[in-house]
Amino acid sequence: SSSATVPAPTSTMSGTTNSCYQWHTQQSGDTCYSIEQQYSITDAYFRSLNPEIDANCYNLALGYAYCVSGAASPYTTTVSGTTNSCYQWHTQQSGDTCYSIEQQYSITDAYFRSLNPEIDANCYNLALGYAYCVSGS
Repeated sequence: SSSATVPAPTSTMSGTTNSCYQWHTQQSGDTCYSIEQQYSITDAYFRSLNPEIDANCYNLALGYAYCVSGAASPYTTTVSGTTNSCYQWHTQQSGDTCYSIEQQYSITDAYFRSLNPEIDANCYNLALGYAYCVSGS
């Protein structure tokens, strides 16, 4: 993955981070929750990248771009050894395995482990609620 930020594909709301690696263009019916689920990000992380979003998430503007992966903290705990140059995070959910995470983000096992070298050989030590890097350098 490249470490360069990507320009917004369309208009952004004032306050949106300029240090963005992936954008989501608002479609009819999108909510904060649906966007956060689509990109496996937390509400706190999404709002840290797009601080102009109101408390109830009622001001998402159709056709505007919102940052979904930026140079920001994952707003959850990471395990020691995880890369410091991470552009996208996955928060471990019940039932997730290395394989299921790798499939979800279309990444190889070698790449996933290079970003998260603390994962053991059998992938038995994924910690519930912890963030693992799925795109970085």
